[in-house]
Amino acid sequence: MHVSDTHWEVSLEISFPNIDWTTLQSAYGWAALQYQTWARGSIFIDGNLPQRILFHTDNVMEYAIDGDRVFGGDMYGFHRAPLIMSLEPGYHSIDLRLIRDVRAMGGVGAPSIQATLELRTVPEELSAVGGTVLVSDVVDGHLASQYGSIAVCNQCTNWIELLGFGSDVSAYPLSFSIVSS
Repeated sequence: MHVSDTHWEVSLEISFPNIDWTTLQSAYGWAALQYQTWARGSIFIDGNLPQRILFHTDNVMEYAIDGDRVFGGDMYGFHRAPLIMSLEPGYHSIDLRLIRDVRAMGGVGAPSIQATLELRTVPEELSAVGGTVLVSDVVDGHLASQYGSIAVCNQCTNWIELLGFGSDVSAYPLSFSIVSS
């Protein structure tokens, strides 16, 4: 487990080393290597004020926070679809639905599930998603096109209207500014 004041991360591995998977697979085929399970844990939010939390659930099928189910964990571990939530101080239960799928995870060796949960406090209301900037080439210090794309994440409780973004082509790598209201 990794812990800091603004970042918590825990990795889980579910495996059953005392099961004869080879015999089960010879009798039942690849279906013997598939299963699902639930895991339960909790998180404690310290202090007197609610915390805005960004919650990544890599290799989790679905989950529930304090009994409220969220369908759509990050089953394939792309790390691109976090839940952004506000948690009151105190303990909060986390229930995870984990699955072992042969088609997605392979059918070789003992079947296990590796999942990672990452919680970060939200430092800002709007952030650019790393690695998503898409712009044209730079020619003689100028962008070849006026169009570009960048994925942003609204991490506040209100709607945000994006009015535009600009770039500094003299900086390397390119630096961007986002203008919102």
